[in-house]
Order: sequence, then structure tokens, then C-alpha cells
Amino acid sequence: MISHWRGRAPERHAFTLGLHHGLFCVGCCWALMLLMFVVGAGSLGWMLTLAAVMAIEKNISWGRRLSSPLGVALMAWAVLLVASHA
Repeated sequence: MISHWRGRAPERHAFTLGLHHGLFCVGCCWALMLLMFVVGAGSLGWMLTLAAVMAIEKNISWGRRLSSPLGVALMAWAVLLVASHA
């Protein structure tokens, strides 16, 4: 994102750069944000756990390898929860 910085009108450009980045984040991660909102409204512990997992995925070198197995595990858990309540 910072590669788009031009800096000729710093205040205006900082605002538009932030707006562009915010729209990008919402566009790519809307489902995750919705999940964090729903889970966060119900349990602070789950919210902190999900935030920690996201931080590990984004900031630690081996975090990307965690994404796929974790996604499969969460989907399997969701299927089991739906099946057990049907």
C-alpha cells in the first residue's frame, strides 16, 4: 500500500490511501470480520483466540502453513455442529 503514496498533498493523500486500504481489507476479509463480530459479541475468550490465530498467520514465518489445515478443521467442526443440531 505504501508504494501508492505520492505525498504531494499529505493530508488528502493520507486519507485516500487509508480509505483505499480499508476498502481492500473489507473486500477481502468481510467473512472473517463478520465471524469476529459474531463471536466477539458472544465470548471474549473466543474473540481473543481467533485474534491470536490471525496474528500468527499474518506475522510469523510458518503462519501461512497453518491456514489450510486450520480452515479444514474449522469447516469440519462447523459441519459437525450443524449435523448435531439438525
